[in-house]
Amino acid sequence: MSKSDWVKFDTMTDEDIDYSDIPPLTNEQLQHMRPLGELLPQILANRIQITMQLDTDIVEWFKTKVGQIGEGNSYTLINLALRQYIARE
Repeated sequence: MSKSDWVKFDTMTDEDIDYSDIPPLTNEQLQHMRPLGELLPQILANRIQITMQLDTDIVEWFKTKVGQIGEGNSYTLINLALRQYIARE
């Protein structure tokens, strides 16, 4: 996604999203759905969920970096930054 696409993406509302090529899930499909951690426990084996208060400028910096990279998310980037910090200590 180019930077100009991100600007368009950031200003989109839910009503702007075209779902016409995504069929709705059936009740049968919904009944068979399971949490990812249940299906692939190895993915979440080394993770715990926490709630953390971060300063707004810190979160915005990571979000900006994710936008520059064009993929991933700020949580992954924060996790990587913490790993690098720990490795240096």
